[in-house]
Order: sequence, then C-alpha cells, then structure tokens
Amino acid sequence: MRRKELALILVVMALALSAMAGDKKPAQKGKPAEPAGTIVDAGSFGIYLSGKRVATESFTVKQFADDSVTESELKLEDGKPAQACRLQMKQDGNLQRYEWHVVSDADKSAVVLGPENDILIQHITLPDLKTAEQKYLLNPATQVLDDYFFSQRELLLWRYLAGNCHPGADNKGCNLPKTQFGIVIPRQRISALIDVQYIGRDKLTYKGVEGDFGHFKISPEGSEWHLWLNNEHRLVRISIPSENTEVVRD
Repeated sequence: MRRKELALILVVMALALSAMAGDKKPAQKGKPAEPAGTIVDAGSFGIYLSGKRVATESFTVKQFADDSVTESELKLEDGKPAQACRLQMKQDGNLQRYEWHVVSDADKSAVVLGPENDILIQHITLPDLKTAEQKYLLNPATQVLDDYFFSQRELLLWRYLAGNCHPGADNKGCNLPKTQFGIVIPRQRISALIDVQYIGRDKLTYKGVEGDFGHFKISPEGSEWHLWLNNEHRLVRISIPSENTEVVRD
C-alpha cells in the first residue's frame, strides 16, 4: 500500500484501537464528571435485497479513555420491531461486553455476552422470559459479528489493518496478507473462523461521484463478502452476491 494510505491507516488505528482521552464535562458540585467519548464514526447503512431496501442500520462508534463502545439499531422497512445492540471493547480490541435486544414491549428477547474466567459466556432471554446459557471455549480476542449489524464488519476491517500496520514500519507501507479471525455470532449461538483479505484499489461510483476505494474480502463459511473502505477508512459498501444483498452507507 502507498505511504499516504499507511498514514491514514495509522490514524484509524489510533482512533479505533488505542485509548483516547475524550473531553470531560465540568463536574457538578457533589457529582462525579461523566466521561465523554470521542465519536470515531457514525451514520447509517441501507440494506438492500434484490435491489429493494429492507432495513436500515444506524450506528455510532465512540472511543473512551479505556474502551470503545459501538451502538447500533436495526429498523426493518416492514414495520417489525427494531433490534439494538451495544458492543464494548477494551483498548486492545478484546471483548468486554456485548448486549443485543429486541426493541419491543411485547418481545423480551435479549442476549448478553462477555468473558468469564477466560472464556465467553452468553446469557439468553427468550421471548417467553425463559433464560438459557451458552458457553464458548473462546477467549476475549474473538470478534463479535452478529447478524445484520454491518458496522461490526467495519470494526473487523479496522482490526485487520491494525494487526498488519505498525508505527515504525518501513515506508513502503503495510503488509496485508490473508488473515484468519475467530468470530462469534451471538444471535445464532455459534462460533466460526473467517478469512479477511485485502484485494486492492477499485474505482467505484458512490453517491454519484467516482472515487478510489480499498477493496477487501471476507469469507464466512460457504459465502463471500466484498467490502469497500473510503480514504478515511469508513465502510461505504458491502456486496454479498450469493444472497443478492447490498449494504450501502447513506
């Protein structure tokens, strides 16, 4: 990759995977100051199936002094109850806590996932309020890639870049080999391995303007996803040919 791209990647690393001291609000008398995070990325993705918009994911990624928090909400175009999640990661990218729930008074479905004694344990609340527990023999470095929350794919690409680009590397740029990650999909209650690969630079038309984008590929089992980042390393598009699905940043 070119020197300019390396500089941009290092900025993303600093924002996404390093501790940043956010501005703090003045403490009110008798009250501790609430930590204020720095917004790393925020926006929404339109989710299209066979060319028809079926859902929208709105998300915010915030960096705090000791961790980062990504909050997302998925709203379906057919009016079904929305889903929301909150992913909290330590400054090294390891999982601290993941929460998912249905935004509905009638449906109390929920998931809480986090590390306990060096493995991941998931607590599940079913619609009828029954509870269950799922244990994964996985460590906290495992990446959360839940269904329908595409902002989590952006975090995966940032982690891939951060793992292969280091301050002090030679000026020729980053070495970006195909890399395998362990992932967990809480809503399906399964874990898997996924390959991430840098393909190169592509010319794409985004919002009516042709630009130069970084092309990446991730390969879940039996599928192939293509993802494009802009020059600020923001995810702008995902194509899943086998599912006739596209995801585009609004």
